[in-house]
Amino acid sequence: RGTPSSTDVHAAMDAAEQGRFMLHHASSSQHFDPSQLGSLLARLVALQGVSDAAQVVATALAQEPGLAQAVVNTLIPTWAYAPAAAVQQHRHTGRIKSFNIIAGYGFIDCRELFRRFQSDIFLERSQLGACVVDQHVSFAVMLNSFNKPQAFDVAPLLDSGEEGSGGPWAADAGRIAGSGAFGGVGLW
Repeated sequence: RGTPSSTDVHAAMDAAEQGRFMLHHASSSQHFDPSQLGSLLARLVALQGVSDAAQVVATALAQEPGLAQAVVNTLIPTWAYAPAAAVQQHRHTGRIKSFNIIAGYGFIDCRELFRRFQSDIFLERSQLGACVVDQHVSFAVMLNSFNKPQAFDVAPLLDSGEEGSGGPWAADAGRIAGSGAFGGVGLW
């Protein structure tokens, strides 16, 4: 590809700034034309290549963190799929604080996620498995249709661990028994 010229670098910086502006505009306006963003991304790819263009978008989103979720909601599942790492590596632990068998839902208490979302984690019957109220569990989080945190791939902890984040291999996560909705046998 060679070393980019200063004109290419300035054009890429201008495109990145336009991208940040367009992403911000997209999240705050109902009159945003998504095709504008597509042509901007095409310019970025042409100037910098796919991985560098992705880094420019990531940098723009880091400057406007509130936009990241709007972009993800737009892309997944229409244009992209959530990576397995979202369920396998970015896990949290907490305690099932309540569950209404008749209504088919309950909540998980996790202080770290409560600070982030200002709400407990929604737990649907299909994710409860053999877990019970007051049990410490490991779980993945995805946002539901109300943009609220919802637990997925819930698995009981054999020994009580600190609530918070960490995969099943984290020192404070405890040992996970059985398998969650995404497979696996025995201890993870």
